[in-house]
Amino acid sequence: MREIKGKNVILTEGEMLRREQENKKYLMSLETMYLLRSFRHEAGRFSDREHDVNALNGWEDLSCQLRGHFLGHWLSAAAFHYQATGDKELRAKAEAILDELSLCQQDNGGQDIRSQKTEDLGQPCGNGRHMKAPFRECTSILPRNPPLAREN
Repeated sequence: MREIKGKNVILTEGEMLRREQENKKYLMSLETMYLLRSFRHEAGRFSDREHDVNALNGWEDLSCQLRGHFLGHWLSAAAFHYQATGDKELRAKAEAILDELSLCQQDNGGQDIRSQKTEDLGQPCGNGRHMKAPFRECTSILPRNPPLAREN
């Protein structure tokens, strides 16, 4: 048994096609400005002076040490979907996000892309326990899948 990748499988009908379409609908429904909010905030490209009821909360709240982590999952999902379907609309959205991350990197001195201050990584949370997950965020924001790799 071996894996069948990407465009070697074409869904034409049924539950799996419905799920694939539903996944794309979800990926497209998340607004780019909210996916990038933490990264733009740390790069000084955005200041959150007002509470935005539409912003992603929970892990993505600006007060959370896990903020920014979700974007890595989003980029991976977008890359897998593009690899399987060749969907140009989703690829364009992912590329716009990568372009903005590049601008954030430039504004951070060109060294890194971050959703929180480096010195805050691993600091104790409100309960005094250290959060190790932010170190995962450092490695999760760039897609490891060739379908979204830049061709520059």
